[in-house]
Amino acid sequence: MPLHTGAMTDANEQRGPAPDDVAECRRWTSLLELTGALAEPLTPEEIARHVLGAAFDVLGAGRSTVSVAEPDGRSLRLLATRSPDESSAGWATIPLDGNVPAAVAVRTGQMVVHASAVDRAREFPGLAQAGRPDPVAEASAAVPMVLEGHPVGVLLLSWDTERQISDVERAFLRMLAAQAAQALERARLLAAVSDRDERLQLALAASRTWLWEMDIATERLEWMPEAGPGPGVVAATLATAREWLALIDPAGGGGIRDAYTAALRGTAPLDVEVKMDLPDGTGRWFAAYGRAISDEAGRPVRVVGSARDITERKFAELEQDRRLATRTESARLREAFVAVVSHELRTPITTIFGGTRVLASRWRTMDGEARDTLLADVADEADRLYRLTEDIIVLTRAEHGPLDAGDEPVHVGRALNRALVGLRARQPGALIEVAIPADLPVVRGDETYLEHVLRNLMDNAAKYGGPGTTVCVSAEVGDPAEPGAEADLGAGPGADMLVIRVEDQGPGINEAEAEELFGLFYRSATVAGSAPGAGIGLFVCRRLVEAMGGSIIGGNRHGGGAVFTVRLPLHGSDTES
Repeated sequence: MPLHTGAMTDANEQRGPAPDDVAECRRWTSLLELTGALAEPLTPEEIARHVLGAAFDVLGAGRSTVSVAEPDGRSLRLLATRSPDESSAGWATIPLDGNVPAAVAVRTGQMVVHASAVDRAREFPGLAQAGRPDPVAEASAAVPMVLEGHPVGVLLLSWDTERQISDVERAFLRMLAAQAAQALERARLLAAVSDRDERLQLALAASRTWLWEMDIATERLEWMPEAGPGPGVVAATLATAREWLALIDPAGGGGIRDAYTAALRGTAPLDVEVKMDLPDGTGRWFAAYGRAISDEAGRPVRVVGSARDITERKFAELEQDRRLATRTESARLREAFVAVVSHELRTPITTIFGGTRVLASRWRTMDGEARDTLLADVADEADRLYRLTEDIIVLTRAEHGPLDAGDEPVHVGRALNRALVGLRARQPGALIEVAIPADLPVVRGDETYLEHVLRNLMDNAAKYGGPGTTVCVSAEVGDPAEPGAEADLGAGPGADMLVIRVEDQGPGINEAEAEELFGLFYRSATVAGSAPGAGIGLFVCRRLVEAMGGSIIGGNRHGGGAVFTVRLPLHGSDTES
């Protein structure tokens, strides 16, 4: 018994986003902009101004300050202030042993918040005599800036009116203070490096920096220290420039040789980042810089330069890129998840809720045919909801890390029979052909995973094939018999793999979308309107198959329709996908 919800949906869309959503978006946008701003090399004062600007823009604090801990750890020094009239606020120096909100927040590492001046005076009765308090401040917050347990400073905010600071706003302030602490520590480290640059030049070995000089005529290299770049590499290993190039650019396609040639000619300095695979089996990244030195006639005769180990920086950059990509993808998936799943959940829940209410109120007065039809609708939607929930559970587990399929023997026939029982119950009119040898060997993995994969693939085949068409399921050991897309699975020797195919007689798939079909929430425009779906099933299939060490692809079968081919390693084999 379908229920129409279009009008309600239109009304919700016309109302627009909720105020809380707008505020949340504003907070995250401010944090992202602040992250970008603090990524630049800034002075402590510039960092403080950026942080105060973010706090002012998001929370509208009338007066705000940033104070930093002095090196002796006894007091806080005012670094920057911000207020509507740009007037000074707070104290220039705050003793850390004093009984004031800023000192207490730094000592305890906990935020000190007051909704009004009365609340603040009640907790700190001696505050008015301790210095020069702001006479118009009502609500206030002292947010400690702490890095790895060490106090960096404090962010002080005040408002001209009484207000409660919500948990969400407190979380925002904590993140703001954390970013400020990290940025101030980076600025301190950069200043320290600048001050000690001359002494660091005398400690090349400790800083993993090597100086080198090359005679252009002989191409011989001399290193200082003599061990050359990288642990375990002696000077003789990289005695010539040719040996050096062979180590860092064996294929000659990375542009390094062109840069080297330009340096030899004196037309441009050598400035490259290279990865060296060292003889001890380790790989290290180095930033190599060099410049040609010419004789009196202007001819380049030697090249001098340095090689600095930047492995940790490279790993940090790669990790930062990975985390950024993960955060971006997670945000995208969350938005898509809410949009898709809320829509997919609404239909079965609405049918179940409405149907059961009708049955409860009219059970005795309904004729048998109408009652059976309504019960069938409720059962179908309950089954749909159950299968969607199972996919969502797998999706959630996969988002938190790799799935563990174990290494148990799994009989394909048994998993298939269980999946077929459910399919025949859901679609009694589906025609199914099964071609599985009785002596089929077992695969390694998880029977529940395999049943889930087969159920999703067969449901799709029946759904997109349409009434009166046949779903064909087959399995065999070795490489697929048909040429084409199946041959690209490449998961090791064919004799160690079991090949399962699920074929339908539907419209087939667009070959250009064969890989995209396995993306989360992806649905092909050519079939999306012909059958309902969330775009989760094939994504879940691939995750489960890969967890069992196998692979899955989609293609078109001879004679029309789609075929999805799964390859799984046999139990006891050493094949890895």
